[in-house]
Amino acid sequence: MLEVLHSERFVDVAPEETYARLLDEGTYLCSTRTMYRILAARHGGVRDRRDQLTHPLLAKPELLAERQRASVSSGSSGNSRRGSSSASGSRASRATPAQRPPEWCTAR
Repeated sequence: MLEVLHSERFVDVAPEETYARLLDEGTYLCSTRTMYRILAARHGGVRDRRDQLTHPLLAKPELLAERQRASVSSGSSGNSRRGSSSASGSRASRATPAQRPPEWCTAR
């Protein structure tokens, strides 16, 4: 196999093209990967001629907050109904018609 790859005909040809030309002539010696293995074992640095695409390095995210956000449900706004003990019934009965869930949503 090495003699074929180093022959005058294939000395400046990539293993893929050598493989294709030999197949066109009806000759199968080995796969292209095997050709690369043979050449790498003999010459060391033989590889695909095109460079493989590599992903760029991404910056590691970092925490920029200096302090914790204030709690939204602090109770000072007066909008919080949680914990209030009113005897007027369920929350749905206190809601205006625009705030009530649609009928298909309610449990029957």
